[in-house]
Amino acid sequence: MEYVQGRDALSQLGDQVAPIAETALVIGDSDVLGIIGDRAEASLEESDVDVTLEEFGGEASETEIDRITEVAREIDADVIVGAGGGKGLDTAKAVRENAGGAMVSMPTIASTDAPTSSLSVIYSEDGEFERYRFYESHPDVVLV
Repeated sequence: MEYVQGRDALSQLGDQVAPIAETALVIGDSDVLGIIGDRAEASLEESDVDVTLEEFGGEASETEIDRITEVAREIDADVIVGAGGGKGLDTAKAVRENAGGAMVSMPTIASTDAPTSSLSVIYSEDGEFERYRFYESHPDVVLV
């Protein structure tokens, strides 16, 4: 796992992703994409990585995971980039597990272990805890 932290670390996203992927799906809620979307897209494009931004609906539910997994498969994403808090990152990890490829974690909050853990907490559509999903690997890159 690669760990990158520091001022303007987002500008390094393309450099981190280019060696492991040609096509990236960036997942974040509307607020997160509003803050980092343009810069993430620019960094990836500067490194010749095709990029698609996808808005996360806010709940790490099987329905949302399945929806975003279909987007990842449609664009043949080599890497899933999750940006945001725990639920967004857990959704990105689950999408990566379903669709394959690599995963980059870009946390916007440091109060959970979601950025580095090899599990997702799955909720119902109403936000009630359902179960844990465990994975064999951690995110490939954590960018803070």
